[in-house]
This record gives sequence, structure tokens and C-alpha cells, in this order.
Amino acid sequence: MSNDKGNLLRYLIFGVAVVAILLTTLGAGEAGPLLSTARPEEVGMDPERLARLDGLVDELLDTGRMPGVVLLVARHGNIVWREAYGMAEIEPNPRPMKVNTLFDLASLTKVVATSTAMMILLERGEFRLDQPVAYFIPNFGEKGKGDITLRQLLSHSSGLPAWLDFSKSCSDYDDVIAEICSLEPKYSPGVRYLYSDLNMILLAEVVRRVDGRSLDVFCEEEIFQPLGMNETTFNPGGSLALRAAATTRAEKRSDLPDGTMMVGSVHDGNAALMGGVAGHAGLFSTADDLAVFAQSFLNGGVYGDERILSPLTIAEMTAEQFRVNSSVRRGLGWDLHSDEFCTSGDLVSSASFGHTGFTGTSLWIDPENDLFVILLAHRVHPDGRSSAFNEVRSRIHNVIAASVVE
Repeated sequence: MSNDKGNLLRYLIFGVAVVAILLTTLGAGEAGPLLSTARPEEVGMDPERLARLDGLVDELLDTGRMPGVVLLVARHGNIVWREAYGMAEIEPNPRPMKVNTLFDLASLTKVVATSTAMMILLERGEFRLDQPVAYFIPNFGEKGKGDITLRQLLSHSSGLPAWLDFSKSCSDYDDVIAEICSLEPKYSPGVRYLYSDLNMILLAEVVRRVDGRSLDVFCEEEIFQPLGMNETTFNPGGSLALRAAATTRAEKRSDLPDGTMMVGSVHDGNAALMGGVAGHAGLFSTADDLAVFAQSFLNGGVYGDERILSPLTIAEMTAEQFRVNSSVRRGLGWDLHSDEFCTSGDLVSSASFGHTGFTGTSLWIDPENDLFVILLAHRVHPDGRSSAFNEVRSRIHNVIAASVVE
């Protein structure tokens, strides 16, 4: 073999070795697919069936159930529907809805922030799910609450009351925690299902006491920044707040003058009393940011090069933890698909999970069909009268599921 041919062969072998090392290195890392866009037919969805969504959303707007909606649908890591409808504000400063409008997520805070934060700490060995809450918040053990566990808070089987107006007896965050600690439970723990804001308020306090960071700081540093959710935050400010969908006029609030239309200020009065950062409400986000969060769950806890949870943790979060006949199935934080009273519709898989928010928001994820739906609305605008639209929400989910044809 001539020297020239020998050198060429050595260079080829060296080049192949370098490529192999690079591929091995890249393959060794944890990477999850990034969201892209595609036509519905490219991901096994029928575009004509999906187009029926326009009519259903128009029905919501025409019947006055809400002034505006943002709807996003994704499958196999591709966004196939991303549309804004109606108005982000109809008074006093009319604005059209845009796909990047910021929404007060209300109770979606419970899963996007609080439950996820708890599971991150669980993975780090900070506690066991069946440990008593009183181990972390000693005063909580008063009046028969000593046996209530973290798992029962997460699955809404703690027996605590569903809701209280803390403005009547509390002036700040610490007062609210003390008030909850002084309560008597309505039911024995683990016996009955009762969806309760108080459960999630306590879990946010557990995050603070275990980690040392408040819920907003923890989530920013451990969830939102790693995933690139740059428009997800508590207490949005500046131009971000001005992009928010309006909710209602302030009334008897310490943070706003009476009559002020709330744009970027949390709608929930208890969350506002607690400084805008609470385990049950207070988070703001956009459809695009929530899509990243949803895709990370479909990816097994990773998005791009950033892992926030392990696949086993997500499996536990979305496994049935508490059941009431066929009408209610709860995971850890998440609502699970059930036969009755479920906003996921009738056609998604039994493995689907999601949550809703009082302002009109919802997120449903179906891992069997590799599909998620984000529906963001502000049904409380402008006068606070919250129009019910779960029936239409379920019909929207049915149309989306029925468009999956392969």
C-alpha cells in the first residue's frame, strides 16, 4: 500500500472513530424531543375532523360563555392547532386575543407548580409520601390532623374543607397557614374525596420548609428556567403583565383599588392575600409555555437536555391514588380520566390525566395517543359571573380525539 493510500485509510479510520465517539457521547445524555409544528395529517390526525373545533369555539364566544380563547393541540411532539379567538379584554380597553396572551392559570397552579415541586423534592429523598404533614408543619397536627399525610394532600383525600375565605380572619401568608393549622377536618383522612385548595396551600408551605425557597423561587429555578418556560411566573410584571387576559374588577383587595380591571393580577382572593404566591393559585402562563411542560411529561420528564422528573415519578403521579366509584379518580395532584364528571371528554384513553382552573383554563395529556390539549379561556371576564362550559370543553376534547385516525 502506498503512503498516500495508507494515510488516507488512517484518516478515514480516525474520522469514523471521532464520529462514533460523538454519537456515543450524545446518546449517553438524556434528551427529549423538542416541540415542532406539523400538518394534522402528518401525525395521523384528520384535518377535516379537527376543523370542527372552530365551530365549537365560536359557540362558546357567541353564547357569551367567555370573551376569548386560546386553543393548542399537539401530537407526536408536533403542534397541529394553535389558534386565538375573540378578545383578551372587552372592557375598559378592548384587545384582541393573541396566541401569546398570558393567562391566570388558577388551579392549574396545583399541577404545573405545586405538585411538580413536591415530586422533585421526593426524588431528592427529602420525604416519603406517606409521612404526616405535621412532621414538617408541627402545628398542623392539632385537632385530629396528626395522621394526615402528604399523599392525602396530593390526592385530595385529607378530609380538610374545600375552601375558606381567609380575608375574613387573615392578613397575610403566615396568617393563612396558621388558620389552616387551627382547623378541624371535615372527614377522617383517606376516607372521602374532597377537592380542597387548602391541601395545595399546605404543600407549598412544605416545599418552603423542606427546601428553604418559596414556591415561586423554587419553581422558577427548578422547573421553568430549565424547561425554557420564560413566560411562566407568579406575579407577572411589566410588559408581560400587560399581555394578560383580563379577569374581573378588583373588590375589597389590599393590592388594588376597587373597580380596577385585573390584568396580570391574580384573580383568586386568597392567593392575592398571600402575596400572589400560593400552592392552589397564582401562576400565570401562555399556551406555548404550557405546551413545553406537557411535552416534558410525554417525554418521561425530560425536554431537550433538561430533565425535571424521572419516568417512574411521572408514572406514580398519574397512577390512581384515590377513587370514588367511576365518577372521580385522582393521581398525585392530577385529575385522571373517569366515566363521569370529567372534562377530558369521552374518547381519550383511560391513561389520560389533566386539570382545570376556575378562570377557564385546562390542560389534558393522553400518553397512549401521545397527545395533549391546552384550552385557555377567561370565563370570569368582565363581571365575575363565571359561565359554565365544561360540557363544551368535553365536546372539544371529543372532536380532537376523534380526529386521531392512525
